[in-house]
Amino acid sequence: MDNHQPHPPHRPRLLLAAVFAAAVALRLAMAFVIAPLQAPDEAAHLRYVQTLGDTGHLPVQPRATWPNWEQYYQPPLAYGVFVAVDRITGAASLPEPDRLRALRIVNALLGSAIVPIAYTVVRRLVPAGDWRPLLAALVIALFPGFAGSASVLNNDTLSNLLAAALWMPLLSGGAPRRTAVAAGLLLGAACLAKLSVLALAPLLVIVPLCKDPRSLTGALRYATMAGAVVALVLLPWMVRNYAVYGSPLAIDVGSISYASLSDVLPEAAVAAASRAQPGRAFLQFWGQFGVYNNLHWKMIPFVLVPLASLALIGWARRAPAADGSFTRAAVAALAALALAITGLTAFSLRYWAAWQGRYLYTTAVPVAMLLAGGWHHIVPARLRGAFILMLAAGLLTLDTILVLRLHGFFTAMPSARWPFTAEL
Repeated sequence: MDNHQPHPPHRPRLLLAAVFAAAVALRLAMAFVIAPLQAPDEAAHLRYVQTLGDTGHLPVQPRATWPNWEQYYQPPLAYGVFVAVDRITGAASLPEPDRLRALRIVNALLGSAIVPIAYTVVRRLVPAGDWRPLLAALVIALFPGFAGSASVLNNDTLSNLLAAALWMPLLSGGAPRRTAVAAGLLLGAACLAKLSVLALAPLLVIVPLCKDPRSLTGALRYATMAGAVVALVLLPWMVRNYAVYGSPLAIDVGSISYASLSDVLPEAAVAAASRAQPGRAFLQFWGQFGVYNNLHWKMIPFVLVPLASLALIGWARRAPAADGSFTRAAVAALAALALAITGLTAFSLRYWAAWQGRYLYTTAVPVAMLLAGGWHHIVPARLRGAFILMLAAGLLTLDTILVLRLHGFFTAMPSARWPFTAEL
């Protein structure tokens, strides 16, 4: 535990409110400056919402045709939320661009909700007055990649939010049965938003083992109970998939359909997307504006990768016995990141055009936890206040410039799809 005095009780709440407000403002700014339907697959996500709203039935994935690539194979939870919003805006007779912006605003608020979740998860692991919860909240709020993913219409954001909330029961000290059921419900719901979250299922064993390495039996019992809940949540959707596609999870349906686009996509797109590019995924994770696939601003990784490296050095220098509960949680966080990377790698090696760092945003809370912990270990206690102010100011500056660049880009090209290798 640090020797510095805890903050007054009201101060953390005020700081968290400020960080949350910055997160909302950043996501809303991106939502308004990016031209309608100019984010990856946004037109397909919108058609899913409209088809579900018009018919009341889940659509069936057709063979892909460019540029009308569909997302109908995706799980339905996020689209059900968006249908409710779209009906309200439709009843108000709003123009189509405004109805899309309303859906983006909902996504922005869902993405912003991860900020207090990250703060709460870390706060439960550290002493009162510790600065790491606020650092974790800052990472979620202001890192460009996390913000960008939540600023447009997609099903990723709800999945990321539920995956973030999963850490609350997993790291809770509550009754194992109750937390196992809660973890199963959250993981199942996250998978109903986007199936890639299923890669995190081993956490149902790993996290209990990190909390108590001597109780393998207890961890297996916990995982069995939580896994059964996950299966029950997914069962109706799996039954429907088997009836329609002959596959319970329909994992191959969208990817095989997408692969058929190779004959009609621009040659540069096929060449760039079919190469094995784990480095591309790494840079996109931070926000080389790979969340929009094509837009790149090299300043983002130039700033954020050194910050990640600083955290890595901090973990290497930490005292072996420091922060028992936080360190055990950090091991679980590292396991989550490894699972997500393994899932992304397996998927990317099997299907082309899959090296996208946004698929790792299901680990936003673990990454924030690891960064906050690393910075905590390397920055002297007397300099931590200055560090957090500099970090917040630097990220806000970076994000402001990025929003202005996006505005300039889409003002210059308001209705055309940008070249595949466009840079901001």
